[in-house]
Amino acid sequence: MPRHVINCRWRLSRGRFPRLVPNGVARVCAWNDDAWTTTDESSIMGSKILPCFVSGVIVKGFGRGSKALGIPTANLPESVVSALPEDLNTGIYYGWASLHGEIYKMVASIGWNPYYKNEKKSMEVHLLHKFQDDFYGEKLRVIIAGYIRPERDFSSLDELITEIKNDIAIAEHQLEEPVVNKLKNDDFLMINKANH
Repeated sequence: MPRHVINCRWRLSRGRFPRLVPNGVARVCAWNDDAWTTTDESSIMGSKILPCFVSGVIVKGFGRGSKALGIPTANLPESVVSALPEDLNTGIYYGWASLHGEIYKMVASIGWNPYYKNEKKSMEVHLLHKFQDDFYGEKLRVIIAGYIRPERDFSSLDELITEIKNDIAIAEHQLEEPVVNKLKNDDFLMINKANH
């Protein structure tokens, strides 16, 4: 079975920024409490388990991102979702993604999507870029950098779309914060770049 979520431990390098070191142990993003050296970094990231590094092959989702919402998503398989850290709350996140050797800003929904009443927990990643084609079967690498809001239900599709657009605006702003912006150059994302 392929590894979708990188097995990892933390160490410090390139200044005070946490780095991912593959170690082959079957753990998911274990956190070393002394990795954060200032409250500034942890407050921007929003959680001791962030950033979280995730990778997987894009699978076909529910088919409503592009059609109903006009906001296409790359869906990661159930095996990736079930391997996410237990402390990673459901909700809307922002971060960076690597696809076809390029780095993109992203917004991700992790959870059950209350408006659609999903029966399965999902991770749906919206890359902040316009693509011409689908990319099912392609490898996607994601660094979840920060939390925007919890999941919630909406009274209408228009209300949901408005909230998603607000999430995108928040992500665009937060990804310019220096601590978070550095993540776009992380080696984890660059692996795809080296292969293209």
